[in-house]
Amino acid sequence: MIRWAQEFQNQGWARVSYTAGVILACGAMAVLVGLGHQVWAYGRGRSLLSRRQFALRITNGGLLLLAIAMIFVEAVCRIADLRLALAYWAVLCAIPFVVIVLAWNDLRELQRRRHQRQAELYQHLADLQQELRDKRPEKR
Repeated sequence: MIRWAQEFQNQGWARVSYTAGVILACGAMAVLVGLGHQVWAYGRGRSLLSRRQFALRITNGGLLLLAIAMIFVEAVCRIADLRLALAYWAVLCAIPFVVIVLAWNDLRELQRRRHQRQAELYQHLADLQQELRDKRPEKR
């Protein structure tokens, strides 16, 4: 192992504190509760999400749980091989970027559906106004 990394570990800086473990556990529970709520609402038909949005949200939740689990595993079991550790952390750093891209796609889908729904409402309102104009008696 590299000398500075060994000194870093010997000083105790590399150990995860109890507080960090509690924060990781709370984050994992929050993600699980959010996923459970999404699944429950979608399963009962109380969600306005499309199948694609539901899949995006479940995938995002799974990736977030994977990232939390990977951080915890690395904190508990140190990877001795430097190349393997770099590959591990590269994957761990890539996961949040994937989550951001998927969340951005979910946001775009929400905006597209909102604009589509708004256009439908305006069209319905225009149709109602036209019906009212047609029913009015003509003034002489």
